[in-house]
Amino acid sequence: MSLVFSFGAVVGKKYDRLNSLAICALIILCAKPMYVFDYGFLLSFLCIFCIFTLSKPCTKMFEKIGAKSFSPALGLTFSVQLGLLPVLMTISSSFNILSLIINLVCVPIFEFAFVLTLVVVPLCMLMPFLSFMFTFVQFIYFCVSQLAVWTSSLSWAYIPLINFGDIFAISSYTAIFCASGYVKSNIKTKTVAVSLVALFGVVMGGAMLLI
Repeated sequence: MSLVFSFGAVVGKKYDRLNSLAICALIILCAKPMYVFDYGFLLSFLCIFCIFTLSKPCTKMFEKIGAKSFSPALGLTFSVQLGLLPVLMTISSSFNILSLIINLVCVPIFEFAFVLTLVVVPLCMLMPFLSFMFTFVQFIYFCVSQLAVWTSSLSWAYIPLINFGDIFAISSYTAIFCASGYVKSNIKTKTVAVSLVALFGVVMGGAMLLI
């Protein structure tokens, strides 16, 4: 996405986040077409899609309920958890309710580690004797991964999920896109579109359960 952003700046084109995400997905799928069935690929790109479409309204929601100081972090984390729920219902039978709280801790730490990595890599390329700095970065990633492993080991934190099928998941993401700021329309039209798409997804999902 950074390369797409840089290329757009060179050719004088306006950068659009969703188009950039789509171009990145197409480039990867051209090299590895079967990745379209890979859950890691789907979760990665859907995670970014949810941030682009849901984080702003989720942040505003937390601001309205009085959590101004933490609203950006809460909005980001909640948008990802809420947005990934439809696909998680398709690929998993349970959901860890502690993930929202853990992500509030892990995401800022991971962001710090990621930025630090971007600084450390060129420094170590220029001055190899600074390679010991990688140990510190690696330790941060290790701590985050261990926290995730510990959370996943808590059996009492899981709640069961109902599998409504792929059509329900696709309808859910279509509804999310229709409700986002990327669709330029009035509130009434958006509400009707989202309601119809959501209703279609629920009906088809219910039908899949009965089959």
